[in-house]
Amino acid sequence: MAMEKVSGENIVSFVIGRASQFLCIKDERPYHFSAVYASAMHSFCLPFRMKQSGSSAESICTSGALDMYGIVQMLAGQMRQNVITTLDVAMPAPCLSGSKRALINEVKDAVEASYNNSVTRPKFSHLSASTCPLPIPLPVPLIFANMIGQHDELLKSSISGSSSRGSLEVHSISMSTRLRSSTAVLPFFGK
Repeated sequence: MAMEKVSGENIVSFVIGRASQFLCIKDERPYHFSAVYASAMHSFCLPFRMKQSGSSAESICTSGALDMYGIVQMLAGQMRQNVITTLDVAMPAPCLSGSKRALINEVKDAVEASYNNSVTRPKFSHLSASTCPLPIPLPVPLIFANMIGQHDELLKSSISGSSSRGSLEVHSISMSTRLRSSTAVLPFFGK
């Protein structure tokens, strides 16, 4: 799934991917994609909020905490004055260590290994991680597939009776969020 913000306008496009089988997003319902967008924003600034609530700067629960100002400066600063930021979301996040939740060290190692094995590496990257899953608030629409359990576990078979589930059935979910600033799609947008 990808969401783009272009020159102050939100242009949202949902790209079919491996994670799409876990979400039931209807493009004609803005509340669906806004729920995912809000969840992503919650996800990438959660380590900062956990740090502010009393956790130590680098603990076993958080790493690389940044506030929203720091995130914006990181994306737009350092001579990268890009007007487009792409937001990639995996909801639920892919499991990094079997069926159990990954530790912060395991997340760092997995991200570093993926960069070492990739053909192209970003000029700049910052990893911010938290072990706390996203709590699903009551107003969230029915956007989860019927194969997701209460705490983001993937069920072996779909639950019958409904094709989608909401906050009454799914209480929390793990998320992986990536922000990228890029000029790669500029030719597709008029000036």
